[in-house]
Amino acid sequence: AIRNYVKEQGFMLAGSTDHDYRKTWMAERSTIYYYSGKSKFVAENMASDLKKLTGISFDVQMKKDPGLRKGQEDYFFIIHYIN
Repeated sequence: AIRNYVKEQGFMLAGSTDHDYRKTWMAERSTIYYYSGKSKFVAENMASDLKKLTGISFDVQMKKDPGLRKGQEDYFFIIHYIN
């Protein structure tokens, strides 16, 4: 359902993995990470939509990633869905 939502919203799905248990690098709660103040509003809307879709609340947090190319941080998001 989340994969379809991401595509329907016009985002490219760069990667997607499922795990049987929470990995140490994963968020403890379902979380949407964004990387620029310009994209906070989009991340918050995404969290609201995904709560309606899954019934689970998503935290929204800004992160830094020095590996992103300049400008990429405005439209790059990571979703951790903890079910």
